[in-house]
Amino acid sequence: MRALLPAVLAVALIVALGSELVVPPVLESRLAESLRPAAGGAVRVDLHSFPALRMLAGSIDRMDIVATDVWAGGLAVRKLHLSASDLTVDVDRLLAGEPWRPPPGDVRVEAIIDDEALSRFVKSQVAVADDVTVEIDEAGARFALRGTVLGRSLEVSIRGRFVAEGGPRVGFTPEEVAVGGQALPPALAEALGQAYPVTVDLPGEPLPVIVEAIDHRPGRLVVKGRLGP
Repeated sequence: MRALLPAVLAVALIVALGSELVVPPVLESRLAESLRPAAGGAVRVDLHSFPALRMLAGSIDRMDIVATDVWAGGLAVRKLHLSASDLTVDVDRLLAGEPWRPPPGDVRVEAIIDDEALSRFVKSQVAVADDVTVEIDEAGARFALRGTVLGRSLEVSIRGRFVAEGGPRVGFTPEEVAVGGQALPPALAEALGQAYPVTVDLPGEPLPVIVEAIDHRPGRLVVKGRLGP
């Protein structure tokens, strides 16, 4: 009996080590394949559980999903990061090739959008402008629009902030507007914002994002939220 004990322990150790090497990559690959059509870009999945054999029962201690170059309503999202702890995955359905959808509310979302992508997006939305540049810093965002009206070159500068507008929507609220270097009254700036709204809807199914907060940082927006139902 004592002679069998070392052999049993050795087998258990081999199984445990083998599961650490095999189980996570298999499930990570299946999750990435399931999400790639919706993300539209590269998807990387990292799963962690100890011991890894618990993953076969669907128990995940920590999950991180990073998708890059995700398209959302014509806007290029540089990075979309989903993270969650202590969640359960239906392994049988996942291995059978069925689409996977994370549980709502338990998954945090962070999206990074750079100002170059915003410049291209805003230019596509504001047809009257020949050129659009968006600059982002801690104070907010500045739009510089250049166009031609009645044969005359016109420059418009708009300073404001991006805000959460409910659900997956991010909108821009203008605070200061200047035309040709001349500041406009606040009421007129508000009217222009309503006449030419700039809104972005983050990805929907199968990853419906609910936007909760937006951080303005040099050169980029960091949009934070969670997955909805």
